[in-house]
Amino acid sequence: NVPKHVTSGRPMSQQYGLGGAWTTWDIDYITGTKDSPAKKYSMSEAGKYFAGGPPYLAIASDFKVIAEKWKEFVGRAYEHKPGLLAEMYAWCIASAHLQLENVLIDSFMVSNIAVNKGEGWNLIDSLPSPVCDGGNLEGEELPGFLHLCQMNRVGEWAIHKRKVPRDIFSCESTMLAVPELDLGENYPYKTQGAQNGKPRPNVKLTEWEMKRTAFQVCAAVHIINYASELFKDRH
Repeated sequence: NVPKHVTSGRPMSQQYGLGGAWTTWDIDYITGTKDSPAKKYSMSEAGKYFAGGPPYLAIASDFKVIAEKWKEFVGRAYEHKPGLLAEMYAWCIASAHLQLENVLIDSFMVSNIAVNKGEGWNLIDSLPSPVCDGGNLEGEELPGFLHLCQMNRVGEWAIHKRKVPRDIFSCESTMLAVPELDLGENYPYKTQGAQNGKPRPNVKLTEWEMKRTAFQVCAAVHIINYASELFKDRH
């Protein structure tokens, strides 16, 4: 049973496909001790309790001790497995070292529209149309975190975290253009970038692909514009 509240000793995190591969690593080196409690967990147990990533939830005292070990372990975790996931593996190992077994949640965030199990897409699929009309979604249950990990394209629109203007919070920067309200209902295709200087044909989208991607694009634009406007108003 998933608890309704975060409690002492039971952090929560979004479930990711990390499994328990870190249990085969040199835990003595990463933790700096031969007696780390992290070593007691099997690969399957690690996948059950520690295969989590952002967003993280914990009470302040648990977060403090995890953060301290997280910071201590992350460099050595990166040495063992260089890459963007090193910091997530360091959280897994830090939590296991402290024996703070995570409650893994599969609906905290959405990221990859092709993932049906392990992300909160069922919440998006059940939303009324149009999904790009924020007023239409008042009172609806939504994931708490939008993870822009890949290029999201629908119709003529696209958004990616590395494509957002770096000066978006400057007074000189304009807001991002806002998509059509019916983006999730009447644009069952996505454009593609040119290849070798030549345009490529559009790619057809199914209804659910269109709806999920439109939600991502519209929600991201709204959030970025809101944050930008709020920052500019206060500075």
